This record gives sequence, structure tokens and C-alpha cells, in this order.
Amino acid sequence: MEKINRTKKTTFYSQITMSERLDKHVEFELYSICLELINNIIKHANATEARIKLYHRDTYIYLEIFDNGNGIQEYTQQGKGMRNIQDRIASLKGTWQIESKSKGTYASAQVPIS
Repeated sequence: MEKINRTKKTTFYSQITMSERLDKHVEFELYSICLELINNIIKHANATEARIKLYHRDTYIYLEIFDNGNGIQEYTQQGKGMRNIQDRIASLKGTWQIESKSKGTYASAQVPIS
């Protein structure tokens, strides 16, 4: 987070509560999804704060990202980056959703633990 917070535009906070390492493929895909969403926040959201949570509950891993930016427009929800996220989630047999209002965006992914 220290390197990301050097942008001074958006302050990122993280909360990671994982008791053990994941499969390398799962880790890579979740990392890539997180990077895509962070880049979108930095480039487009005009957010002052963003929060990233990664945790597991029962048989699922959850990745949640919130920001207080200007939201995303309908047509951008199907851009190349969003399609990449959908493909990555599908490869993990997971689900995801994104909600955007005029002030802020919330993205959540649920992936079964293999």
C-alpha cells in the first residue's frame, strides 16, 4: 500500500485476514483483479479514499474494493478491463458484482476455496 499511496490523489487502506496461503493460480488471479480495480480507481474515479478487503469465510474467499469516487458510467462497465476481470473470476469458478452510484463504487468477488 505504501507505494500506491505515493500518488497522493487517493489514499488506499487494506485489510487482509487470511490464515494461510492460497493456490498460486488463485493468488495470481486475485492479485490481477485487484490491480485492475486499483488502476481504474487511480485513473478514473477521482476518489480520495479506497479500501481493499481480502478474507475467507467458510468455503469462500472474498475480495471487496470500495472507493468514494465519482462512480463509473454504464458503458465503461463492459470495457476491456472489466471483461478481463469477468474472465478471471470465471476461471476461478467464482462470481462478482460491481455497484456504482454517483458517489463511489463497490466491487465484490467471491471465489470458492479449492
